Amino acid sequence: MITALQPGQRVRVILTGESGTVQTVPDDGLVTVLLDEPEIAIPVLAEQLEVLEGAAPSDSGREQKGVFLALVPVLGKEGDVVKWDVRLVNATETGCLFQVRWSGEENAVEECRGQLEGQENARLLELRWDDLNGNPRLEVLCWPRTSAGSGKKRERSLRVRPGMLTRKEVFVPQLDCMAVLTELFQDLHSETPTAQGEGLEEYTRRNAKKAKSHATGWVSARNPMARAGFETELDLHIERLSPKPAKLTGGETLQLQLRTFDAWLDRAIILGVPSLFVIHGLGTGRLRQEIFSRLDANPHVSGYQNEFHHKYGFGATEIFLD
Repeated sequence: MITALQPGQRVRVILTGESGTVQTVPDDGLVTVLLDEPEIAIPVLAEQLEVLEGAAPSDSGREQKGVFLALVPVLGKEGDVVKWDVRLVNATETGCLFQVRWSGEENAVEECRGQLEGQENARLLELRWDDLNGNPRLEVLCWPRTSAGSGKKRERSLRVRPGMLTRKEVFVPQLDCMAVLTELFQDLHSETPTAQGEGLEEYTRRNAKKAKSHATGWVSARNPMARAGFETELDLHIERLSPKPAKLTGGETLQLQLRTFDAWLDRAIILGVPSLFVIHGLGTGRLRQEIFSRLDANPHVSGYQNEFHHKYGFGATEIFLD
């Protein structure tokens, strides 16, 4: 039995002979492996994996230090990538303030700002292929937090091009999944000269009049229109998620269900939805337990209950968010 698996490890699935890269190694022994072909992630028991001799762990975000832009692929019903979750990852021990500006078509601008502790990440937006029209630009500014307040501004501007989405994925421990990484800043403490050493408040005031609303795919927190259209009930029966469920293996089915659930929960948190209802069914109970594990680990979930429901019995769970 394998006891030393780690994210990024090259392995072979004993039963099928397929090779891939370990993504996550949870305590329950069900390892997530990203297969080489087809390029999908599947859950596999640790004892059903064989480490490939001479294959060192692949490049991993675990050793990366700095601030990164992470593109996390989101799969559609056919198992192909339909969009990306774009996240800002602070892989340092230093907290920081950040401001992000997305410039899309017709020079329209969307902005968001916030703060990150060390080793934390923040979700910025959802990116689809159509959003690449017009050569969009992403501008990221960071101010390290110090005992005296905010430090020197770090600034990075980059064009978001299709080639960024096809780079090799690496495991990112701050996200606990595979993603495409783009380094923004190596060190938050280095002294980068700025015009007047302006802080976050000065920069915000200087640029406040430049921003205007534009539908670019940006995920706007607490957006009343987006919240009004959000479905607070999610049915994870595979017939609801895939037009050809019979062609999916058990691992592919579970992966699609969990990907759908994760994206739905993330959006609910961003929109400030107070409560949700997920229909997972009964079956073997594996999907329900995977969902419960995710809810237990999510700091935005204040509680959940799997009580008898007049319509779904015990096959659904109500979720409460902070």
